[in-house]
Amino acid sequence: MDGAAWFITAFLAAGMVVFFALSFVPAVARWSALRSAVAIGVPIPARLEHTVSRRLMARQRGGSAGGLAFVVLATIAFQFDLGATDDPRTVVWFIAGSALAGIGSGTAIAALTASSRAAGDEPRVARSNAVTVADYLSPLERIGTRAIVIVAIVAAVCGAVLVPSAASGARAPMVLFAVLAVASLALFEVSSRRIIALPQPAGSTAELVWDDAVRVSSLRDMLAAPVAFGLNSVVLGIAALVQTAVEISPSDGANLLGISTPFALIALTLYSRAAYPQRYFLRRLWPKLRWSDTADEQSPAATDAV
Repeated sequence: MDGAAWFITAFLAAGMVVFFALSFVPAVARWSALRSAVAIGVPIPARLEHTVSRRLMARQRGGSAGGLAFVVLATIAFQFDLGATDDPRTVVWFIAGSALAGIGSGTAIAALTASSRAAGDEPRVARSNAVTVADYLSPLERIGTRAIVIVAIVAAVCGAVLVPSAASGARAPMVLFAVLAVASLALFEVSSRRIIALPQPAGSTAELVWDDAVRVSSLRDMLAAPVAFGLNSVVLGIAALVQTAVEISPSDGANLLGISTPFALIALTLYSRAAYPQRYFLRRLWPKLRWSDTADEQSPAATDAV
């Protein structure tokens, strides 16, 4: 690992520690809950702010701890020459991908181990129909992630078969990225179903809606790892195949990762702004949701709506 790789590692590790520490700050917890309300376009009742912010911060702590653990493990692996590549730029992407994988794993663990709210003698609100992962994530997110991983597998296989021995240094990173993409997708497929199967004790419509919102947030965080690993494998596979045709240097594959990343981020941002995927569950599960259904019970507007 060179100086740039160590800098990125230190930056990511410090970021995970900071996010973990901030999850204990009440102001940050409340801001996170209010930001979520703006993102999904549903008001959060004051009585639920503490519950929702507590769950969001538990998810943030789990993701931060997982990200830190994976960054440390990846760093140890490369430091003791246990990695699949020694190219400094590719190492940086491995460590960044490891951080995403750790965040996804930690988020899944936090969601699966979160304690459900105990419903006492108060009235219960429940659904009339069972729900699935398809009710929480848009088809583009679910199918798109699987498609990326499949293309990554194809790219890795083609690269391993077609890339000559002179460019064999590109094979190991490409194949390892594909393997990690498959592993992280498998983790998502298993844990997402278990998260959806968890009970949802709720005493009001607002509680049920916001339980759905927290679940969506966890599921979408978990998708980042297979998408990142899959795209990295695809880019390296394309770079390796191009290298065999035009004889570019092996390190140009890592350069392509750096060039393609801003475009990928811009595309994801535009998609999020245009389609509002975080609100997809509202269209599927709450098509007739009214403002008064999630407003504070003492709100004048809520009283007028009734």
